[in-house]
Amino acid sequence: YVKQNYTPIIRPFIETSSFPSAHATFAFALAALAYDGTQIFYYFLIGACLIALVRVAVGVHYVKDVLAGAFVGLLFSKAVQIAILLLVAVIN
Repeated sequence: YVKQNYTPIIRPFIETSSFPSAHATFAFALAALAYDGTQIFYYFLIGACLIALVRVAVGVHYVKDVLAGAFVGLLFSKAVQIAILLLVAVIN
């Protein structure tokens, strides 16, 4: 909206760059953390893909923004999983 000189309906609290997409980062991290071998993971994954698609469709992100956000989200969720496993190993 900044590049197109639009005024957003809801102003963000903090102006950030569009790369990577924070929405895609959060959605894909949540989907990856929901992976437990059950069907709920697929709902989270579909939701994350829809969020990424909508962010591009409404023109607030480019495809590379949401792809980078998805990658960062997946890396973050993996780091959280490893940290939890290490913490559990130290406690036991």
